[in-house]
Amino acid sequence: MATRQQQKGTGSGVQYEDLVPKSEWKDQPEATLLTIDLPGFAKEQIKVTYVHTSKMIRVTGERPVTDRRWIRFNEVFSVPQNCLVDKIHGSFKNNILTITLPKETITKVTNLPEASKTVAEKVEKLEEKRERGTN
Repeated sequence: MATRQQQKGTGSGVQYEDLVPKSEWKDQPEATLLTIDLPGFAKEQIKVTYVHTSKMIRVTGERPVTDRRWIRFNEVFSVPQNCLVDKIHGSFKNNILTITLPKETITKVTNLPEASKTVAEKVEKLEEKRERGTN
């Protein structure tokens, strides 16, 4: 973890410690889950933002350790191609942030044989008309 000095508010030096939280992707049939381990953080200290232009999720947060020492993080994650971005949601429980990225559902064409039959019938009728017109 890296640390650096920065001024915060009153002019007194506050030391920030940058945290790289553990994260994990889980693929499920209906959605992709992103879990991020954030020990010691409260829900109010975490911010999740979807960046539309780059199709990324930005997760940031900071919390005090002492009066002059804070821990912070700033992570960016790519959103999967098949994600329904308007349905992304999250929850924070037991120090774990879970972001759910629902997948687009692909509807299968179940009447393909019926459609093929209809096309075949149309072709047959056109051929009959053509034969009658040439006789």
